[in-house]
Amino acid sequence: MHSDITQDQFLKVSQVFNWATKRHYVMWFTGEELDRHRRIEILLKRLSDKGKLRVAQFGKKLVYSAPRNRKSIDDFQVLHGLGVTEGLVRFWLSDRSGVIVPERKFKTKVRPEWGMIYGESKLLYEFCTKDNSRRLDVLKRKVNGYRRFIKNDTILFVMQITRDEVKGVIKRLKPEGPFLFTDLETFMSVPLGQQLTAKIYLWEDGNEYQLRPG
Repeated sequence: MHSDITQDQFLKVSQVFNWATKRHYVMWFTGEELDRHRRIEILLKRLSDKGKLRVAQFGKKLVYSAPRNRKSIDDFQVLHGLGVTEGLVRFWLSDRSGVIVPERKFKTKVRPEWGMIYGESKLLYEFCTKDNSRRLDVLKRKVNGYRRFIKNDTILFVMQITRDEVKGVIKRLKPEGPFLFTDLETFMSVPLGQQLTAKIYLWEDGNEYQLRPG
């Protein structure tokens, strides 16, 4: 199954990923979380050996990125990149008609990690590491920056802190408008394909909402 994944298809996906593990590629191509996938394992090794994918050790796992990413590798960069890719894969699997807009396409002062266009609306994704989630001044600048250009957009902040901490951030931040927040643990507990319909996103009133009716 899926033995027909071509190198060109694989490389196109790598261009929209930030840092990614084998797990992210498996989810993207199969819609499932599988321990092994021979074709994907072969392609990751082959393309890494050819220099068409950048590869690095991150803990006990190998992580991969497109070779355009020439910055020196550090744990923070990889951790942030994995959070960016996690969101992208999960939302794309929830509605494969979505049109992906990579970060580099945004010419605004504040740029999301990526955007996803669904008809007339757009989802903008922000992944906040534990450190950035606790920097209220940084979050305020982002929210104020988005207010200057958003139209029919929803901005989602996925934060690497506890759910109670996210609620505290919302109370202090006092965002107004199409800003939703959730914690990473809850975000990742949603079954694949249900990210848009899961009622896990916190609005300014502290209540939980779906991005799309189930």
